[in-house]
Amino acid sequence: MAAFRVKIKESLRYRGYWISDLGFTFLMALLPIMIGRGGDIDAFEALTGTGNYYGYMLLGACTFMAIDAPLWQMGNWFRREQQIGTLQSIYLTPDGSMEALGGLALFCLFRSCIIAGIPFATGFVWFGLEPSRGIILALAFFIVGFIPVCGLSLFIGALVLRLKETGALLNTLQMSFGLLMGMWVQVSLFPVAVRAVSYSLPMTWVASGVRASIMGMPYLFGSWESDFIALLMHSIIMPVLGAMVFLYVEKRVKMNSGVGSF
Repeated sequence: MAAFRVKIKESLRYRGYWISDLGFTFLMALLPIMIGRGGDIDAFEALTGTGNYYGYMLLGACTFMAIDAPLWQMGNWFRREQQIGTLQSIYLTPDGSMEALGGLALFCLFRSCIIAGIPFATGFVWFGLEPSRGIILALAFFIVGFIPVCGLSLFIGALVLRLKETGALLNTLQMSFGLLMGMWVQVSLFPVAVRAVSYSLPMTWVASGVRASIMGMPYLFGSWESDFIALLMHSIIMPVLGAMVFLYVEKRVKMNSGVGSF
């Protein structure tokens, strides 16, 4: 909890942090909305299962920004602590790195609920989304999906510990995950090989579950129960694999140059 309180204080100290996050979320939705104006709505509905193009894009952008938070925060947290020379001190505390990572994950969940909640509310008011239809199920997909995404963020932390790089790494992964999870396009339209990679990512099931629950679109496996089971499997497998990879890389780094190396 101490790590969570520290992150809250840091974010409140720099209020532009929240404004930029909210602004970028709207921007990610408005880009395809402006580009796609005047297109064939009937063709879009035939491909996706909904004629609400604006709502589709907004929900995709909100989900991406919310789910991307653990990956972005994890990578930047490790690199920043390396650069200012405090990562070694964190490892010398009684709780070690796990308590700090747990507090960071809790802060990411708190942050994601805010930066996704306000645009979600905007979508219900402006784009004709129905608040009563599937909102509880969509929240369930969102919250449960946060577990495997945090597990995936451990892979990012391991890469930063090993490579000591965040800029190019995080930017590349961020846009790759955004495209593969179907932020702007229906993943069922991907080629088979790309679709297999997309289905292996937990954020794909979160985005699809949120859209399908609120907008009445088809689920990836035909029903919400099947999609939710797939997401639960990710929630078990991804944290375990992420922890194994992170602990292995962490051990190797400690044996060589040490975690505090710039």
